[in-house]
Amino acid sequence: MSSTVSEVKRGRKESYVWDHYIKEPLGSGHYTAKCHYCTQTWSRGRPEILKSHLALYCKEVPLAIKSEYMEMLAIGSTSTNRKQKLDTDSSAAEIDADKKDRIDQALIRYFVCCGIPFSTVNHPYFIDFVQSLCFAYNPPKRSSLSTTILNKETAIVLKKIKEELKYEEDLTLAVDGWSDLLGRSIYAFIIITPGAHLQEDIIQSLTKGGGLKISVKTRWSTAWDCCDSIIRLENNLKNILETQPEIFYNAISTKNLLQNRQFFQDVEQLRAVLAPAKRAVQAIEVNASNMASIFMELIKMAVAIKQISNYLDLDF
Repeated sequence: MSSTVSEVKRGRKESYVWDHYIKEPLGSGHYTAKCHYCTQTWSRGRPEILKSHLALYCKEVPLAIKSEYMEMLAIGSTSTNRKQKLDTDSSAAEIDADKKDRIDQALIRYFVCCGIPFSTVNHPYFIDFVQSLCFAYNPPKRSSLSTTILNKETAIVLKKIKEELKYEEDLTLAVDGWSDLLGRSIYAFIIITPGAHLQEDIIQSLTKGGGLKISVKTRWSTAWDCCDSIIRLENNLKNILETQPEIFYNAISTKNLLQNRQFFQDVEQLRAVLAPAKRAVQAIEVNASNMASIFMELIKMAVAIKQISNYLDLDF
């Protein structure tokens, strides 16, 4: 029996992560570990911990190796067994590793974001609550939750940030700090992208006057609203065209209009012509006008038409 076990151990493929560590045998297939890149040591090295060190904690590791192990950590499984079984005859009392991983990651997000102590995961009442929801799921131990599973979630978040910032330029790093009730320092690091400035600019414009409007045949004043919104958001539309040109890939005509300053001049003059008509229609709708006031608005419209520039696009 012992010879069979030793053969299995000799035939087990060693993790590549050991290539980045100096190891000394402890016996029974275990080793001490010392990082090649920094002075960190472990009295007993475990592949999951060593991978997490390279991906998240080592400050001297080359970027290519750090990225490789961060990717490995983000997509890897934290479950030790392929399937988790319980002492029951029910087929529902079996859960595969992929589903257990998803539940584990949801659990760590809940604990971290809500500030729940990791020790809670081993409380009998918490275990009873979780298994009443999913009988086949055994919550991880506190040690696994605070190391392996937490490290994987950290790698997933960092991977998402890296993907979002891959093609960004002119980034701004902001930091905010405060203390909790126990006097511990807390720091929040915020990366501000050019898109964030554009988004804030658009939000301010929308707050002041609303977004782009469309004309409705049964509402005469909406034609003026449509023109006004185009003029008001001219800079925002051009900023979007400059920073996100890919969204206009199938809208060539719209792209050409936004690049044509004459288009905005035409819209501005049309808005001036429609303004008197809008005021007249609104006055009639609230019964606050007479024929004389309507006639005055028509005169104003005629004046606005007469003042139209000779450079007006006749096809507009």
